[in-house]
Amino acid sequence: LLKMQTFEESDHLIHEKRDQYDDGKPHPISSLIRAQFTRKVFSIVAIQLLFTTFICGLSMKYPSFAQFQANYSYLFILSIIGVLVTTIILSFSDNLSRRVPINFILLGLFTFFEAYLVSISCLLAGVDIVLPAVGLTAFTVLGLTLYSNKAQTEIRTLVGLLISTNAALLGIVLVWIFTDFTILELLIMFICALASGVYFVIDVKAIISKDNLVSIDDYVRGAMILYTDIIRIFLKIVEILMKLKKE
Repeated sequence: LLKMQTFEESDHLIHEKRDQYDDGKPHPISSLIRAQFTRKVFSIVAIQLLFTTFICGLSMKYPSFAQFQANYSYLFILSIIGVLVTTIILSFSDNLSRRVPINFILLGLFTFFEAYLVSISCLLAGVDIVLPAVGLTAFTVLGLTLYSNKAQTEIRTLVGLLISTNAALLGIVLVWIFTDFTILELLIMFICALASGVYFVIDVKAIISKDNLVSIDDYVRGAMILYTDIIRIFLKIVEILMKLKKE
């Protein structure tokens, strides 16, 4: 509740400063507003990642919790449904995604369901895969965040790169289906990981952009998107490491 109150106070401050300069002209304060919004989004994402790490730790450290997950396998299906429902609501309902505390409740449910799914993936992968994947993900996300903040690459260029990557991926998948080459399967995984990184860079640039590509009212929606990007990168790295270990 204290953390939610802090976010509300920050949101009030952002709106107060924005209203003071609402004449359609650029002002230096706009950079401050965007910086506050960005910190707010990344703070929420950090909390989401900490909670996900906690749930994954329970699953991997305590056999009783892992046994619980195995015994009640229907919770896996419920978590998938929960992720889909909360994602749709937060993505398409401006009213619910911006109204406190409903937006935080929905984001909390989304994070809980997603963390439960990730914990099952970690349990199946094993500690020897998960720990290196966590380290690689941390370095990757840090590097991509710094790149997004410093590089002058436009989002349109990144979208073009993403389209080209997906087109190449489609071609490789078609060849792999008919040839069943193991090296192609590994290449597909690497390209998927690359595409996930590009998605993350695009989303970070949209959040930190001064062009208001993401409204400052959409801090919950922005946090959900970045959190999903990071989880996607992590799972792709886990998949690659598992494949390399198998080979």
